[in-house]
Amino acid sequence: WSSDVCSSDLTAAKTARVPYQDRVPGVQYLDLQMLDVPGISRSGYFWPKTERDLRKAVAFVEEAVRDGGVVLINCWAGQNRSGSVILTWLLTHKVPETGESLGLTPEEAIEHMKAVQPHALSNNCLKKCVLAMLGFIDDGTETKVGCNSTESLLAWGPWEDLFPGSSTSSWAWAFAPCMSR
Repeated sequence: WSSDVCSSDLTAAKTARVPYQDRVPGVQYLDLQMLDVPGISRSGYFWPKTERDLRKAVAFVEEAVRDGGVVLINCWAGQNRSGSVILTWLLTHKVPETGESLGLTPEEAIEHMKAVQPHALSNNCLKKCVLAMLGFIDDGTETKVGCNSTESLLAWGPWEDLFPGSSTSSWAWAFAPCMSR
């Protein structure tokens, strides 16, 4: 943990469950059952559950940001599930003082995310779920082309510099350039 963030300021939206014995006292947690499923489609079982979890996660993050908290969002690999939550937040967040969005297009948001985590959103179907849910694309066509996750979940581990010996990703730092407190 960074020395300027105390646990009482931290809110954690986890798309992978943290065992209760490993939780930090004073930290608010949101556990989601979101899965990194290759081939997810609107007609499939997981799509509505993924949309539900994305909406819950973004509401949780919004409340923490509004209250001045620090938010950590992560999943096991820090790529797809956490990336889909962050993409949803980047595209829907409204600056409290002005009510204006961050002004990012989906392409700009994804580009920013990939600058922080180059393997972000390698599961194109999760990315498609976010963009369709927010109305950026028409998901009426059930194409599966380009929808399979081809990147290995174990291929890259950038989080070691922040949390040695941990599988926690560096997503917490992704928000800093996009918002001011």
